[in-house]
Amino acid sequence: MQVAGLGGTTLPRLAFPQEDERLRFIELAEPRVSREVGLIRRKGVSLSPAAQAMESFIIESLSAEE
Repeated sequence: MQVAGLGGTTLPRLAFPQEDERLRFIELAEPRVSREVGLIRRKGVSLSPAAQAMESFIIESLSAEE
């Protein structure tokens, strides 16, 4: 419905295709929305290279927002 121009939504930008030129994204200043995010790892079990890269990406991305 968003692409067809039939309404608006407050979904996060990542919920939509990034390449779609028909959509417009406006950052909302209020109300400020926050959430707690946690990572859980099994003790003594190493991550695959892909999982390690994802963990690093998440930590870096969340650190940049603070």
